[in-house]
Amino acid sequence: PIFYGSRDQVLSEVSQIWRNCELYNGNQSIVTEGAHQCERWISTMLQELEDGRPADVEAVDRFNDAFMAEAESDADAAERLMEFVKKLNPKLLTSDGDLELENLTSGEFRAMNSFFDGYLSKKRGRE
Repeated sequence: PIFYGSRDQVLSEVSQIWRNCELYNGNQSIVTEGAHQCERWISTMLQELEDGRPADVEAVDRFNDAFMAEAESDADAAERLMEFVKKLNPKLLTSDGDLELENLTSGEFRAMNSFFDGYLSKKRGRE
């Protein structure tokens, strides 16, 4: 039996299966198309699993520091992020309207980070 020591080892092995399928069956084969469908499904499932995990605490702290620094000079940044979070997951806001970062998932963090990066890019484009 084969035992894997990590998730990456498993994914590497599965990726090799997809490459072999295409190599031995050809690009246009129905078997290869089925392998590509399986590959997309596995990728989607892995992303959903990752999105549900707790966000990395250090990354959240760095984001919070950068956000707070920006919000000191730009009140609009705080307001827009809170509006975004309210749509993303209202449970992340306390009854006082503060952001509850301790329960943030990786997917929510990625969405917030992307939103904030986009906000900063637009703001710098206007300056």
